[in-house]
Amino acid sequence: MIGFCAVTAFVIAADLITKHLVAAGMELNSTITVIPGFFDLTYIINRGAAWGILAEKQVLLTVFTVIVLAALVFYVIKKHRGIGKLELVSIAMIVGGGIGNLIGRVFDGYVVDFINIRCISFLNIFNIADIGITVGCVLLVISVLFFGKKESRTASGSPEGSAADYSEIRWDQIDVSEDAHEHAVKNDTPEGETGNGR
Repeated sequence: MIGFCAVTAFVIAADLITKHLVAAGMELNSTITVIPGFFDLTYIINRGAAWGILAEKQVLLTVFTVIVLAALVFYVIKKHRGIGKLELVSIAMIVGGGIGNLIGRVFDGYVVDFINIRCISFLNIFNIADIGITVGCVLLVISVLFFGKKESRTASGSPEGSAADYSEIRWDQIDVSEDAHEHAVKNDTPEGETGNGR
């Protein structure tokens, strides 16, 4: 849980600090070119979600965000001993990014966006919280698809030599001869009795 809280706090802090610096140092709708034709800082406000969707549904968007974040945190608290590291980091990034944008929506009524990747036309202007959510979702998919079963077995703490190991017993190494059978019968016969019941 310490690692989860640390990653979540880092994403929130990075998001809030960068938003504050942009809002304090730039005029709204202004642009600072960092790498010509590739990367700009463009200060805008977004009253909706990604690509401005649900801009007129602030209450709905806020409630939905709170429900999703609460569900993720509850899942981590309840299952944290059985969650792999990659999955834990991915959820922490999603939660951190969600909280970062949620703070802006609740206190300001909008989210500050400023990262403008000009060389990718379909990308809208976004912020650090959006990066956390996007990267977290990608890592979560990778964790589930490629590491889910392995991490599940590791987290369950199955000891070596479990029932699965018995599948490798070589039956040709088991002595099933008559001498072995008679030896077993003698060892199981109580003192004072013979194997034929006399």
